[in-house]
Amino acid sequence: FWDGADESSSRGWWFGAGMDGAEVYFMSHQATQEPPRTGWLNPVDGAVDPDVLVVPSLRHAVDVMKAQLRRANSRVAAAEQRAAAAEEGAERAKEEEQASRAKLQMRLQADLEVWRLQLHKPAELCPRPHLVEPMQEALRRCV
Repeated sequence: FWDGADESSSRGWWFGAGMDGAEVYFMSHQATQEPPRTGWLNPVDGAVDPDVLVVPSLRHAVDVMKAQLRRANSRVAAAEQRAAAAEEGAERAKEEEQASRAKLQMRLQADLEVWRLQLHKPAELCPRPHLVEPMQEALRRCV
């Protein structure tokens, strides 16, 4: 690639027999990171030759694919880490919910036992006599 520091018309990709520019086969004015696949002038001062196609070497293609595979593997590993963290969070939330339900069940069972004991007392001995009848009815439906 010639950066065209001395002449902008010479800026671009050049293919020839050597670095000296004495024998040049094809030229492209495209300023790309890698030689373009198409758009090559043949001869260099002529028109674009549609039959000229530049392809990277097999080694270069393998290197590019390996780099793409490494990037893909990195993305997969990161996604797996996020998924594992989400699973752990879901498991903790499930355990917390189960513990909360267990505590609530214990409280409800204790309340139910208190209500059962209240059924055996006369209404006047209860701290809230107006609740005795509704509690008795609720217990009959639960039991």
